[in-house]
Amino acid sequence: DGRLIHFSAVIAGECQSDVLIYHCSNKAIFLYGVSEGKTNNGVGQFLHWGIVESLKARGLRWYDLGGIASTSEQDGIYRFKKSFGGELISLGSETGYRSPLFRALRWLRKFLP
Repeated sequence: DGRLIHFSAVIAGECQSDVLIYHCSNKAIFLYGVSEGKTNNGVGQFLHWGIVESLKARGLRWYDLGGIASTSEQDGIYRFKKSFGGELISLGSETGYRSPLFRALRWLRKFLP
Protein backbone atom coordinates (compact mmCIF):
# COMPACT_ATOMS: atom_id res chain seq x y z
CA ASP A 1 0.00 0.00 0.00
CA GLY A 2 3.01 2.32 -0.35
CA ARG A 3 4.26 2.26 3.22
CA LEU A 4 7.43 0.38 2.24
CA ILE A 5 9.73 2.52 0.12
CA HIS A 6 12.85 1.33 -1.70
CA PHE A 7 15.64 3.81 -2.42
CA SER A 8 18.73 3.10 -4.54
CA ALA A 9 21.90 4.97 -5.40
CA VAL A 10 23.02 4.10 -8.92
CA ILE A 11 26.28 5.35 -10.45
CA ALA A 12 27.09 4.66 -14.10
CA GLY A 13 24.36 2.04 -14.24
CA GLU A 14 25.68 0.15 -11.20
CA CYS A 15 23.73 -0.03 -7.95
CA GLN A 16 25.94 1.22 -5.11
CA SER A 17 23.50 1.23 -2.21
CA ASP A 18 19.93 0.13 -1.42
CA VAL A 19 17.73 1.14 1.52
CA LEU A 20 14.26 0.03 2.65
CA ILE A 21 12.17 2.51 4.65
CA TYR A 22 8.81 1.89 6.32
CA HIS A 23 6.52 4.84 6.91
CA CYS A 24 3.25 5.31 8.71
CA SER A 25 1.49 8.56 9.54
CA ASN A 26 4.22 11.22 9.59
CA LYS A 27 7.05 8.93 10.74
CA ALA A 28 9.57 6.80 8.86
CA ILE A 29 11.84 4.01 10.07
CA PHE A 30 15.01 2.69 8.44
CA LEU A 31 14.57 -1.07 8.04
CA TYR A 32 17.53 -2.30 6.00
CA GLY A 33 20.41 -0.95 4.01
CA VAL A 34 23.23 -2.46 2.03
CA SER A 35 26.12 -0.92 0.11
CA GLU A 36 28.57 -2.27 -2.43
CA GLY A 37 32.03 -2.78 -0.97
CA LYS A 38 33.49 -1.64 2.32
CA THR A 39 34.86 1.74 1.28
CA ASN A 40 33.29 4.97 2.44
CA ASN A 41 32.86 6.87 -0.81
CA GLY A 42 29.99 9.06 0.43
CA VAL A 43 27.24 7.19 -1.43
CA GLY A 44 25.51 6.18 1.82
CA GLN A 45 25.44 9.76 3.10
CA PHE A 46 24.22 11.06 -0.24
CA LEU A 47 21.49 8.41 -0.43
CA HIS A 48 20.26 9.18 3.09
CA TRP A 49 20.26 12.90 2.31
CA GLY A 50 18.03 12.10 -0.68
CA ILE A 51 15.83 9.89 1.52
CA VAL A 52 15.38 12.73 4.03
CA GLU A 53 14.48 15.13 1.21
CA SER A 54 11.98 12.63 -0.23
CA LEU A 55 10.39 11.95 3.16
CA LYS A 56 10.06 15.67 3.86
CA ALA A 57 8.38 16.14 0.46
CA ARG A 58 5.87 13.42 1.44
CA GLY A 59 5.06 15.33 4.63
CA LEU A 60 6.94 13.07 7.03
CA ARG A 61 8.57 14.86 9.94
CA TRP A 62 10.36 12.11 11.88
CA TYR A 63 12.94 9.63 10.53
CA ASP A 64 14.50 6.91 12.66
CA LEU A 65 17.89 5.97 11.21
CA GLY A 66 18.00 2.85 13.37
CA GLY A 67 20.08 1.78 16.33
CA ILE A 68 23.74 2.03 17.14
CA ALA A 69 25.95 -0.42 18.99
CA SER A 70 27.92 2.25 20.82
CA THR A 71 28.57 5.97 21.04
CA SER A 72 32.28 5.51 20.48
CA GLU A 73 33.85 7.80 17.89
CA GLN A 74 35.59 4.63 16.63
CA ASP A 75 32.19 3.23 15.57
CA GLY A 76 31.66 4.19 11.92
CA ILE A 77 27.89 3.68 12.05
CA TYR A 78 27.65 5.99 15.05
CA ARG A 79 29.76 8.65 13.31
CA PHE A 80 27.64 8.32 10.14
CA LYS A 81 24.34 8.74 11.97
CA LYS A 82 25.72 11.53 14.18
CA SER A 83 26.77 13.44 11.04
CA PHE A 84 23.11 14.16 10.25
CA GLY A 85 22.84 16.32 13.37
CA GLY A 86 19.72 14.69 14.74
CA GLU A 87 18.95 13.86 18.34
CA LEU A 88 20.23 10.59 19.82
CA ILE A 89 17.31 8.93 21.61
CA SER A 90 18.05 5.98 23.88
CA LEU A 91 15.50 3.20 23.55
CA GLY A 92 17.06 1.19 26.37
CA SER A 93 18.79 -2.14 26.03
CA GLU A 94 17.53 -5.07 24.05
CA THR A 95 16.55 -8.16 26.00
CA GLY A 96 15.31 -11.56 25.01
CA TYR A 97 13.46 -14.31 26.84
CA ARG A 98 14.80 -17.85 26.84
CA SER A 99 12.61 -20.53 28.35
CA PRO A 100 13.96 -22.83 31.08
CA LEU A 101 13.93 -25.69 28.54
CA PHE A 102 16.05 -23.67 26.10
CA ARG A 103 18.53 -22.74 28.84
CA ALA A 104 18.78 -26.38 29.98
CA LEU A 105 19.39 -27.62 26.43
CA ARG A 106 22.01 -24.95 25.88
CA TRP A 107 23.74 -25.97 29.13
CA LEU A 108 23.67 -29.67 28.12
CA ARG A 109 25.18 -28.85 24.74
CA LYS A 110 28.44 -27.94 26.48
CA PHE A 111 28.91 -31.61 27.37
CA LEU A 112 28.15 -33.07 23.94
CA PRO A 113 30.91 -33.70 21.38
